[in-house]
Amino acid sequence: ELERRVRAEMETKKEELRQMVGERYRDLIEAADTIGHMQLCAERVLGSVQDMQRCCGGLKAPSRGAPPAPQTQTVAQEKFYSTAAQIKLLLEIPEKIWSCMQASQYLHATQLHLLCCHLHTLLQLDTASSRYSPILARFPILVRQVAAAGHFRSTILQESKSLLKCPSVSDQAVAESLCSIMLLEDSSPRQALTDFLLARKAAIQQLLNQPHHGASIKAQVCPLVELLATTLYQAHALFYSMPEGELPDPSFTCGLLFSTLEMITGQGPGGKGIAVLKDEMKSGSWFKHLPSSILEFQPSLRTLAHPISQDYLRETLQKWIHMCNEDIKSGITSLLVYINNLKGLAGIRDAVWELLTSESMSQNWETVCRRLLDKPILFWEDLLQQLFLDRLQTLTKEGFNSISSSSKQLLVSALHELESIPNSGTPGKHIQFEYNLPTFL
Repeated sequence: ELERRVRAEMETKKEELRQMVGERYRDLIEAADTIGHMQLCAERVLGSVQDMQRCCGGLKAPSRGAPPAPQTQTVAQEKFYSTAAQIKLLLEIPEKIWSCMQASQYLHATQLHLLCCHLHTLLQLDTASSRYSPILARFPILVRQVAAAGHFRSTILQESKSLLKCPSVSDQAVAESLCSIMLLEDSSPRQALTDFLLARKAAIQQLLNQPHHGASIKAQVCPLVELLATTLYQAHALFYSMPEGELPDPSFTCGLLFSTLEMITGQGPGGKGIAVLKDEMKSGSWFKHLPSSILEFQPSLRTLAHPISQDYLRETLQKWIHMCNEDIKSGITSLLVYINNLKGLAGIRDAVWELLTSESMSQNWETVCRRLLDKPILFWEDLLQQLFLDRLQTLTKEGFNSISSSSKQLLVSALHELESIPNSGTPGKHIQFEYNLPTFL
C-alpha cells in the first residue's frame, strides 16, 4: 500500500510539472508575440519620423524648378492659419458653453453650440466620411470634441424648458429660453407658445402636489393665483403683436419673442443681427485668421418666424385657462379641506385679495385681458369665491353640528346627575319635568 501511495504522489507531481511547464510555455509565446508587435510598431514609428524628416528637408531645400509665386505661398499660409484658428476655436467652445450654462445664459450657449456644428461642417467632421477626414487623422483629439458636442443640445433644451416653469424670471429670460428651444428644435412661434403654456401648466401641477400642511396652504394658494396672472402678462409680452396702424406703448412690452429672434438671426427689416463672436473678437489675435462665415455667423431658422394671429392666440389661451381652472378648482378644494376654522379661511382670503389688488397685479390688467381674450378675467369671482363659500358653509355646518351635539351631551349628563341625587327613593316631580315635557304641560 505504501508503494501504491508513493506511485500516486509521483503521478500527481508529474501532472503538476506538465501543467506548470505548459503555462510557462504559453506565457513565453505571448511575450514573444508582444515583442514582435512592439518591434513592428517601433519600425512604423521610425518610418513615420523619417518621412517627417524627409518632408521637412524638402520644405527647407530650394526647389529645382521655378520658385512658387509669392501669392500662392500667401494663400496656402492663410489657409493653414485659418484651419488652425478654427481648430483652436472648436477646442475652446465647450468651455464657453458650460460657462454660459452656469450663468443661465441659455441663448448664448445655443448660439455657441450651433457655431460648433457649423465648424464641424467647415472642417468636414460631421459628414458620413468623417472617419477619413484629414483633420481627424492629424488631430485625433477632435474626435472627443465631436462626441461631446452631441450632448450640449439635450442639456441646453432641458435647462431652457426648466426655466419656463419659473414664474419669477424676467420676460427677457423667458424670451431667450424660447428662442433657444426654437433654434435647437427648428420650431415655429406657435410651437413655442405651446411649450410655454405646457411648462406653466406643469408648474401649476407642481404647486398643487406639494405636501399639505396647514401653515403652508396660504403659501400654495397665493402662488397659484400669481402664476396664472404672470403667465398672462408674459404671454402678452412675448407673443402679442400690435395690429397694423397702432403705435406700441414703450412702457408696455409686447412681441418680445419676435424682436429677440430678429436680433439673433438677422431676419429683421435691417437684415443684420448680432454675431455670435462679437464679444470674443477682442480676446485674441488669432481671431483675425477665422473666415468671415464664422466671424459673422448667425443662427437661422428654416422658415420665417411669422407673428401669431390674435385669433389663434386668444383661442389657445382660452383653452389653457379652461384646463387650468379645472385643475386649480380641484386642487384648491383639496387644500381647503385642511383649513379647520373660519379664521384660517379668512386669512387665506385676505392674502389672495391683497395679492389681486396689489399694484403689480392690477397694473395694465384690463388692457392685457382685452388684447389677449377680449374679456376681463376675475380670478376671485370666477375661480375662487365659490370654493371659499363652499368651505365656509361646510365649516359653519360642522360648527353648528358640533354645538348641537355637545349641548345634547351636556343636557343628558345634567339629567343623569339630577337623577343620582337621593330623594326619598323616587325622583322628584321637577326632575320628571326636565325630561318629560308632556308631564309638565
